[in-house]
Amino acid sequence: MSKIRDPHRFSEWFGIPQKLLRQRGAFDPILNADTLLFIDPLLLQGSEHKEMCSAHSEWQAHFKRLTKLLVNVTGTEDPVWRAVDKQLGFLEFKGTCLGYGSGSIRGSALPQDVRHRILGTARRIVELGVRDPELFTLIPLLEEGVGPDSISDMTSHVIASRLAEFTQRVLQDVEIVREKFVIGGSDFQLPVNPFALDRGSSLPVVLVPLDVLRDLPVASNWNDIGRVSAENAALRNRINVAIGDIWARHSKQKKEELRESVLSSREAFDALLEALREMPRNAYDLDIDPAGRSNWLELGRQIAQRFPYQLALTKPDIGGLRQVVESIIERYQYLIENQGVWKLLYGPSGKPLHEGASQKVFFVTADSYCHASNIDVTPEANSGSGPVDFKLSRGYDARIVVELKLSTNPRLRHGYQTQLDAYMRGERTDVGYFVVLHVTSGRKSKQLDDILNLEAGARSAGQPHSPISVIDARPRASASRR
Repeated sequence: MSKIRDPHRFSEWFGIPQKLLRQRGAFDPILNADTLLFIDPLLLQGSEHKEMCSAHSEWQAHFKRLTKLLVNVTGTEDPVWRAVDKQLGFLEFKGTCLGYGSGSIRGSALPQDVRHRILGTARRIVELGVRDPELFTLIPLLEEGVGPDSISDMTSHVIASRLAEFTQRVLQDVEIVREKFVIGGSDFQLPVNPFALDRGSSLPVVLVPLDVLRDLPVASNWNDIGRVSAENAALRNRINVAIGDIWARHSKQKKEELRESVLSSREAFDALLEALREMPRNAYDLDIDPAGRSNWLELGRQIAQRFPYQLALTKPDIGGLRQVVESIIERYQYLIENQGVWKLLYGPSGKPLHEGASQKVFFVTADSYCHASNIDVTPEANSGSGPVDFKLSRGYDARIVVELKLSTNPRLRHGYQTQLDAYMRGERTDVGYFVVLHVTSGRKSKQLDDILNLEAGARSAGQPHSPISVIDARPRASASRR
């Protein structure tokens, strides 16, 4: 993944009140880093914005055409197959600043193998006699390697001109510089993203309605659909007749087995489609932000402003960098344990927010403190063994990796024993830190005890080991109630 450097919100950069965008139902994106949210096509029809009602009709018409074409496909060398594949081979629509790009907002085309998996599964569904365009929304459930970003990319491409219309309406009385962009064959006056170019040409900023965004699509996993069917007796009976005890056994099955069960008959697939339609279609709640997808930028900046902290890099080598990293971790611990910052890690229900929330708050806080010392903080740096949570570096030789986990993470021990070592090798450093936010209120974490014992044993034996910092992030009563 690319580096996130000095992130900027759309509203901040263009001097637009963030409250205005929220009142008009528009998401306020970060211009130079994608936000991990997706346009869910199943939310288009219920949107309060007129452009999205038109978008829903266009989305349905587009995928109905694809469905009709698939009826006549005889094989992957068939000209009709190539025609359908070409319609999926578009470049991701650039401008929404959504998805998996992390440190980039530049789009890319759906890989050929992903397109072929989508089309292969869609063709099997069509062969069952299904003609409903919503069949495409279920493909992430049935096919490995096809995720929410693929469906969102297809959707944003199809409805791009409607998103541009929405953007123009939201900003119609806002005085900002715009340029002409041609989208879907029509001209639109849109703001320019100052951080992005496409082959030397400007890219627009295209706003997305809040009420069509989700952190995962409605059909995100088998557990969700199984839960809905369990609560609806008639639907549960129909599914049991069509698919047998699939919901009782799905946690022990691989996706391939579930896929074959659902694709075994028209009745089985229709039962799955009916379960999908029974699911609540709610947009992602950005006020609560339960997965920490968006509000991390403001939260981290608030912390840095409320609790300023000066870091001094005494030596520009690994030793000096270690002192800085340890100071950052100690400061983060102090803020959570003594300054009430633990509250930012929990939702209104009292449950901990997604691990990503605490990681991003750490990033913005650390980045603010490191800026004066010219230390680079890279969140989710891809070292070849997967994304490490953070890499801090100065120059070529001084590099340190930091993993930050919640105590509820079921792979806590694996993260310490295996992941961190792999990331250190990938970044060519011997120095790593493992930070655990203890959120298991009222009970001990066996995994946490296990890794602390591993660290203590290595330290006693004089063996190389990565230090573990445990931060008490459990909820506390206010001082007046203690």
